[in-house]
Amino acid sequence: MARAIVHPDATRPFASAALVRFDLSKVSLNLMAGTKEPVAAQGTAKTPRPGMIPLNARIAGMLVAAFNGGFKAQHGHFGMMTDGTTILPPLEGIGTIGLYQDGRVRIGQWGRDITLTPDLAAYRQNCPLLVDSGQLGSDINNDKKLWGWTVKNRDTTWRSGVGLSADGRFLIYAAGNSLTVTSLATALQQAGAYNAMQLDINRFYTRFETYVPNANAASGLAAQGLLKEMSGGAAQYLLPFERDFFYVTLKGT
Repeated sequence: MARAIVHPDATRPFASAALVRFDLSKVSLNLMAGTKEPVAAQGTAKTPRPGMIPLNARIAGMLVAAFNGGFKAQHGHFGMMTDGTTILPPLEGIGTIGLYQDGRVRIGQWGRDITLTPDLAAYRQNCPLLVDSGQLGSDINNDKKLWGWTVKNRDTTWRSGVGLSADGRFLIYAAGNSLTVTSLATALQQAGAYNAMQLDINRFYTRFETYVPNANAASGLAAQGLLKEMSGGAAQYLLPFERDFFYVTLKGT
């Protein structure tokens, strides 16, 4: 992983975004549904939702990091599938991160770049694309509820997002306080994202943890937040959590 801080808003130089870049040739990205969110579509078969990092991924030296997912179902009804089980059906034209059975990760627009193929193991949608083929997304200046039920695109708040380099090798996570949609998109673009999408917003739901072995902890792991201002406990993703999230493990361990 590599880490950096950028200031993506020239009109508000105090606003910053923390960036983390993962090398996907060395790590695997996994998606976990929360115990409650996103609420499944009516008629969807009920499946177990532990809402925490699986025990078999908590091996010291294997679990690398975890970070927040997207909006509640009521705030857009954006699609989600995990382990081949659909929780919410996908929406056409929405920014989507797809995880494939061979370990590949793709970010793009549903229906154009990502579709429901047999090798697609999981996906999470959330809002239109922030960065589309290297350019800032066409909807980032759309001041509607696309970007949050109570927070529009120009409103400043805690925001998070995820992007992917053009060659698909590097996954980039971005988060920070006092960010607009445009400044979040700019931060991801500056970090090398060819395609990128917004994840969750607001302080309690924007969370990134890294993990190191700790024999004194009940879990055998110690968690550290990316930014000290982030809320949530160190074990937020090690115990049942109501919101969906991603976690990252080393390959070959």
